[in-house]
Amino acid sequence: MRSKRVFPGLLRPGFFWFSIIFCFLSTFQTTHFSTVVLNKVETKHFEILFTKESEHAAVELYEKAEEIYSKVSTFLGYEIRERIKVYVVEDHDYVNAYADPVFNSIVIYPNTPSSAVHLVLPNFESWMEFVFTHELIHVFIGNRLAWYFQPFSVLGKPVPKALQALFIPMYVHEGVAVYGETVLSNSGRLRYPYFLSLQETAHDGLGYAGGANTRHQSLGGMAYVQGSSFLYFLSEEYGEETMLEIVKRFLDNPVLGLAHAISNVLGNPDEVLFKWRDWIKKRYDRRFQELSDDESDPEGWMVKPMPEGGITYVDLKGIHVKSKSIPVVGLVDYSISKRGELAIVKYVQQDAHVWNFLIVEGKKIDEHVVDVAWKDEKHLWAIKQDGSGKRSLVEYIGSEEGFVQKELLPPFPDFEPLELAEGNPHYIVGRYRGQVDLFHYDPVQRVILKLTNSEEVEENPSFSKDFGGVCFLTFASSGTSIWLLQREPGGYSIRKLFTTTLALADPVVEDGKLFFSYVSKDGRRRVRWHTFKESNLETSKILRPKTGTLSLSEKGSKGFNSSERVFNFPAPRFWLPVLLPEREGITLGVALGLVDDYNMSFAIPMITNAGIHCLFGYLKNPQILLWLGPKPWLNAQWRLSDVSSLTGDGVTLSASYNKGLNIGLSYSLGRETTRYLSSPKVNLRADINSLELTFYHRFGNSIMWIGTTSHEDSILRSGIRVPLTLLDLHTKFGYAFIDWIDLSSGLKLGNSGSYEFRLSVLIHGGIHYFFNFTLEAGVLFNENGGKPFWKIGNGAV
Repeated sequence: MRSKRVFPGLLRPGFFWFSIIFCFLSTFQTTHFSTVVLNKVETKHFEILFTKESEHAAVELYEKAEEIYSKVSTFLGYEIRERIKVYVVEDHDYVNAYADPVFNSIVIYPNTPSSAVHLVLPNFESWMEFVFTHELIHVFIGNRLAWYFQPFSVLGKPVPKALQALFIPMYVHEGVAVYGETVLSNSGRLRYPYFLSLQETAHDGLGYAGGANTRHQSLGGMAYVQGSSFLYFLSEEYGEETMLEIVKRFLDNPVLGLAHAISNVLGNPDEVLFKWRDWIKKRYDRRFQELSDDESDPEGWMVKPMPEGGITYVDLKGIHVKSKSIPVVGLVDYSISKRGELAIVKYVQQDAHVWNFLIVEGKKIDEHVVDVAWKDEKHLWAIKQDGSGKRSLVEYIGSEEGFVQKELLPPFPDFEPLELAEGNPHYIVGRYRGQVDLFHYDPVQRVILKLTNSEEVEENPSFSKDFGGVCFLTFASSGTSIWLLQREPGGYSIRKLFTTTLALADPVVEDGKLFFSYVSKDGRRRVRWHTFKESNLETSKILRPKTGTLSLSEKGSKGFNSSERVFNFPAPRFWLPVLLPEREGITLGVALGLVDDYNMSFAIPMITNAGIHCLFGYLKNPQILLWLGPKPWLNAQWRLSDVSSLTGDGVTLSASYNKGLNIGLSYSLGRETTRYLSSPKVNLRADINSLELTFYHRFGNSIMWIGTTSHEDSILRSGIRVPLTLLDLHTKFGYAFIDWIDLSSGLKLGNSGSYEFRLSVLIHGGIHYFFNFTLEAGVLFNENGGKPFWKIGNGAV
């Protein structure tokens, strides 16, 4: 009788070494990059886990968490039974947080957003409090289960939530969260003209807003814009209580769709949709009533004054400096000196993390920088942010040997620098005790003057050498205003230059013209200039700021008196019956799910009468999937970036095992970017079996490619990828979406004179945001004739 292996395939030739490599990479990743050892404190409803670097932010959350829970619970009208895990970690420099309702967890990177990103008005008292409110609403939505999913909890608490999540469109999730963040705080996107303009210019179909892959310069996708627009309309037209009743009825029976919930509460959903479109149209007409033709204005944003006159701005091609365009991927901020030196802050991925790197003329200078401005040819000022979100002001002094860093202003609990004025960084937009104003800082005297004192939010300062003053903008319910502040004997004068209903940003006064970017009628950001005469401006108002330093608290970082040290490893979360193919046929087994919801790693052992099989995964960088069972296989990728590259050049190492070993290397050069899609300019891939070269080119909002490979026969491939964001391809009030389509062809020539020509169409879409799929269909021609083919994929392309 033949004995059965407990781990079939584990010790087969070649695979043993890949198992060793996998263990090494996992250990290396865990030891050096992943957060495994954490500190933990608890409240009634939360476990707060944090790194030592982010302890200050964790204390802030600890003090507010239960109060925020009470607000959200009262707002939605129900509670959550399970305790929620919240990770506060210094894992990335970019502004982000995310919730995983399936595993009842929230991850927060305590980084205050830059105003250049145009995410939200910065008048919140605490970014931690604001972003936690948004993410907690997601967890609440995911925990309200329909009765027919609740019995699946016998398989583990995540199982019924995962099943229900398949039927909840992203626009419901993000719509409720954006609405809630606004009504439960002093800030929120529904108070921000920039975000509201995107609502008013966006396509009015809800279905294509269901995908996380669609982009419309909307900071997260159309789900945020369309979902909040529809729920905002319901609240304005029928009342907040009615809107929330529709949401809760939908969550109680999501399989029937949102339209069914609307019909139960309001009647015919088609009439509701018609009223929503009419509501959008009226808001659109009010917003753009004073705007004439805008198609002649160039697309662009991040407008800045040039030291020698004129302006520079950014578009999809890069930074426009005079007659040339400098391509940059992951741009956060930039500044140009009188000598033409370009300082750039950009995102750079390093293993499982993304950091903000300061790069000057192609050389890395520092990390964790969020804003930058040249003071003169040798002195570069910058705002830095640490792992707890605390900000400091620093100066980099240039010489032939490089740059020397000097701290100008240390972090203070009650003052936070937000933006430096391009052209004169002594002028700073900052938050002082919860209020955003314009300040002037003298590092020699160490004096901070508060120049404005308004409940309106100041943003985007730039220095005008023509007027010797600072130009900035403010937001109000009536519109956006641009102001000019100038130093006068005994104080400062302030004058309003321009007021409009448009959503403006980046005002610059140069050569008697007022330049700015704005959201146009088609939802794009464009650059326009407005001529004005100084004699036509309103009379100056004299400001006399109080001299002396602001009353700044110099208390040290907050900390816990005691906290528990915990190891963050995959923990048992669910079990499922499974059917596995064995040599003797299909066998029944049981799968146990061990999941680490922060480090994105899992192990799923499957026990059958043939032995124990297991699927391992680590989904950060390097990304590894390993199957130990019948027909074992391994897929691994490690993405490496060139930190000094402005265009995102990088190398990807890959390894796979499936009946044989294959090791590959892929090098990407440059970047082609449209409003919806992106790709490298050139991609070269080499592995044991072949060499592949592909060229990409932007064509409008689409991307074309042509390439060749040495695999087996000579092959020529070409195609075009077209976004479907502007098409209404969706299930009505549903949860499926289609976001782009590939039209491609390929030619294969054999050594014996044989050939193969292939024409195909590939559609990419999804159900919810984590079940992406591809559907490919086409015709294959060869010397024997033609035949159709089709296949379904998992969405990875």
